[in-house]
Amino acid sequence: MKLALIYIATIIVVYILVDFILYLLSKESPRRILNIMKAAWTSSDPDEALARCRDFLEKVVEWDENERKLEYKSVWAGGQFASGFEDLAKKWRGTWPDEFVADIEKCAAKLRSYYPKYAWTVTKAIVIALFLAMFIRTFLVQAFKIPSGSMIPTLLVGDQLLVNKLKYGVENPFNDKKLVKLWEPKRGDIVVFKPPRSVESSWVNHEIGTPFSDKIIYSWRSQVDFIKRIVGLPGDKIEVKEGYLYLNDRKCALRSLKEFEYKKKYGAFVRTVETEIYEETCDGQPPHVVIHDSPEQMRGDAFGPITVGPGEFFAMGDNRDDSADSRTWTGDPAHLEDIRGKAFVIHFSWDPVENTPRLRRIFKLIH
Repeated sequence: MKLALIYIATIIVVYILVDFILYLLSKESPRRILNIMKAAWTSSDPDEALARCRDFLEKVVEWDENERKLEYKSVWAGGQFASGFEDLAKKWRGTWPDEFVADIEKCAAKLRSYYPKYAWTVTKAIVIALFLAMFIRTFLVQAFKIPSGSMIPTLLVGDQLLVNKLKYGVENPFNDKKLVKLWEPKRGDIVVFKPPRSVESSWVNHEIGTPFSDKIIYSWRSQVDFIKRIVGLPGDKIEVKEGYLYLNDRKCALRSLKEFEYKKKYGAFVRTVETEIYEETCDGQPPHVVIHDSPEQMRGDAFGPITVGPGEFFAMGDNRDDSADSRTWTGDPAHLEDIRGKAFVIHFSWDPVENTPRLRRIFKLIH
């Protein structure tokens, strides 16, 4: 929803900027026309003021007919011109000819009539922007923000991703079921999915309270999406022994790359975690990086064996010692139909510890 609101706000800002640029770049400068209006207002002689106002009307009509071709017209200058005409008509009514006063009031009304046209054009733009944003979010691309460190070092806390919603099929926007299935998920894919409902950490509490009081008038819980790497598909046998992942009784190779440290924030407290990055290769799949806290902790790391059931998948975080994943959901496994899409690029990244953007991670592809 946040992406949709950003998209709509961008459309509105663009419309306003275009209209303002038209105002600034007008061939017959609106400021010069307004100076004529000011001269008519400040004149104490009715005849001189009338001559000035006739010139003002002529210039405004010329500006209106020859320089503004867009549907919504320029409310920036038009509003000021209309106000000028109305003020002059009020000041000189009874002194100037009634026919001329009627002419300038008619011109003012015409300028005012552009407001609803402009509002209707902006409204159409908002409706179209909302439709496109919801269509894109539902069927094509969705934004996702990394809330935890379970995918470090591949994904960092504060990374903001784009997820390909069309990768595995077309979703029904009302119940998240797949209307059309396309490509099947593969081992190694980093996917965003709706976790099992039994996972308590996936639920977020929301409350609506009355202003200036502690009274809660409405509260509800909603489930947030998770992001992990698929390591097992239906029929795969998964086991972890001494920190090594076994896929169908074949040991995944681990190659130490380098020492690695990252900062983890607990409220106002920040802790530096020292780990080691490994390159993991399983069953001929392209290698990817994972981290383990230490060789000593790896020796005590064990899980399974377990066989992935039909229509299910087994997901693990790349931060193997700090990830709540399928190893803890054995009684309520994740299902393939709950996969929302495949993460493919980081479009922005913000370091929540240093409170600075990570410019080097922007537009980084995810694999």
